[in-house]
Amino acid sequence: MPIIFEKSAITSMWLKLAYLMMVIIVCGALVVAGWFIDDFFAWIVIGLFLLIGAAVGIATFRDMLIYSRARGKWRVEINSDELIWQSPVQELFQSFRIKLDEIELLQFVLVKSGGTKSRTSKREFFIHLRDGRTMQIPSQEGGVWVNDVFKALKKQGIGYEHQSMRSEKFHPQRKSFVIIPMEDWPT
Repeated sequence: MPIIFEKSAITSMWLKLAYLMMVIIVCGALVVAGWFIDDFFAWIVIGLFLLIGAAVGIATFRDMLIYSRARGKWRVEINSDELIWQSPVQELFQSFRIKLDEIELLQFVLVKSGGTKSRTSKREFFIHLRDGRTMQIPSQEGGVWVNDVFKALKKQGIGYEHQSMRSEKFHPQRKSFVIIPMEDWPT
């Protein structure tokens, strides 16, 4: 019996709209705070944050428009011999189909960066193929939560690594991967 994960593109659009609203609220709060501040340096800092907020807002709005035009849903199916990942948004995530016996290892890496006081982390997902090539699965654009798919594949007997690394250690390791461009994924 196949394992199926599904998520609507419209659901993702509403999530992007919520992100966009948060960006607008934070930028609005910065503008209001700017009215009460007389310091020139503070204005420069607020202006910088507003530029960053505008860039994030534009990117989020662009994604929201792409999702709103999409029809259908993300559908990931794992059957006895194949992984089929269908995407309604081909511009952001290319659909693919791959035989399970072609997958050597699944890898989830939580890449940590930052100092002692501020830390950030980025989730990176990889499907390592037996021919030495690697598919990097974008965590935000795949529709469904990639880690759930990887855990289901692990139950099918495919090797799965979950690692947490500092960016200084991971980036040299990542450079050794032969990453397949998304447009060349197996279909």
